[in-house]
Amino acid sequence: MTVPIYYKSLLLLNQRHMAIILLKVKVSAKQNKIEGWLEIEDKKYLKISIKEAPEEGKANRAIVKFLAKELDLKQNSLEIISGHTSCYKMLYVDRQLTLADH
Repeated sequence: MTVPIYYKSLLLLNQRHMAIILLKVKVSAKQNKIEGWLEIEDKKYLKISIKEAPEEGKANRAIVKFLAKELDLKQNSLEIISGHTSCYKMLYVDRQLTLADH
């Protein structure tokens, strides 16, 4: 699946070298997939489904790997900074490391 270019509109905090993206995650899904947009209390969340179960951080690692691939970013430029055990997460993006090696 190709990620729409407007994913950047989800940035909660957009500084020169970093950004925060809000996520709503469904785990133990049939496939890894970007489901679309969800608005909660005037905040936009990227809604995604992940195949991994929420065991010992497996789902969180799968989220970072999946989004890095879909958004064409390096995995080490993404980090879940909040919501490690919740379906609502905050994803930190280091914008100095955003372009994947090709």
